[in-house]
Amino acid sequence: MTEAAMNSWSKAVEVINKARSISIFTHYDADGDALGSAFALAIELKRLGKETCVFLDEEMQKKLVFLSSKGIDTVVYEVGMETRRFDLSIAVDSGDMKRLGKRAELFKSAAVTMKIDHHISKDDFGDYNFVDTKWAATCVAIWELLTELVGEISDEAAIRIYTGIYTDTGGFKHSNTDERVHLITAKILSKLGDLSYISRIFQEKSKGMIKLYNIAVSKMEFFFNERVVYAYLAKEDFEKAGAIMEDSEGLATYLREIEGVDTSVFIRQGDKEDELKASLRSNEIVDVAEIAASFNGGGHKRAAGFTYYGDEQSMKKMLLERLGRTLNDT
Repeated sequence: MTEAAMNSWSKAVEVINKARSISIFTHYDADGDALGSAFALAIELKRLGKETCVFLDEEMQKKLVFLSSKGIDTVVYEVGMETRRFDLSIAVDSGDMKRLGKRAELFKSAAVTMKIDHHISKDDFGDYNFVDTKWAATCVAIWELLTELVGEISDEAAIRIYTGIYTDTGGFKHSNTDERVHLITAKILSKLGDLSYISRIFQEKSKGMIKLYNIAVSKMEFFFNERVVYAYLAKEDFEKAGAIMEDSEGLATYLREIEGVDTSVFIRQGDKEDELKASLRSNEIVDVAEIAASFNGGGHKRAAGFTYYGDEQSMKKMLLERLGRTLNDT
């Protein structure tokens, strides 16, 4: 069953109220919006007396650990791990079932399933699906749902919603920073006051990150009259910089800020053999969600990504061909 996003949240509230035990899932490589959505929802569900657990695919990035909550059961799931059968599973910020990774079967094992998301996707994998690509972040949807569900949202949940919106709007700088974003965050700020420490968390850069950015800049290539910038980092580059994988977060956005560039492509080696992780960003012309979808990835019009298995040069050739066709059509 699919619920149109413009409808009220009455059906979601009805389904949640019927459940006594609820499991919550983010996409793998969970970011601020995914974790903010999951833990804000879990915090309020626990206040309602629900048995709640957040299932993750891997450990949280160091700078995102503050989004977790001591009062919420949190499990980094491994296949074969024994768990109870939940009344309801809710997937947040996950465009398709593949994004749940090794937890997909666990999600499906619940009596009822629900998806809450804002990505472009044709995979309505929940029994109930609440999806609107106009939401700047899934945390926008969670704010609206919780307002219907509990009325006054707790400070603890509000901080997480604010963080999710902050990260998915690029610190309120991306084109998805709309009126609704400002209205919600204004309400949160009126409750909580100064939240500038959140921006400092995401603006702070380690020495390893700065060195990694310098390596990426030294390796960047320009194509299509310098409207596309491309950079690839191997594991050796991370070792040379003394950086960890999460230090490359934000590199695609950083490259997009170069004067004259519309689209940035950042590729890094993944953990598995022949695995490549691609991050795409654009300013005005290229719909990077369409490009990512052609590689079985996804995301948003201005920010998307995909995982590719194979040779970097072969992938680069295919990617540039597809970007070239898009740019030539404009």
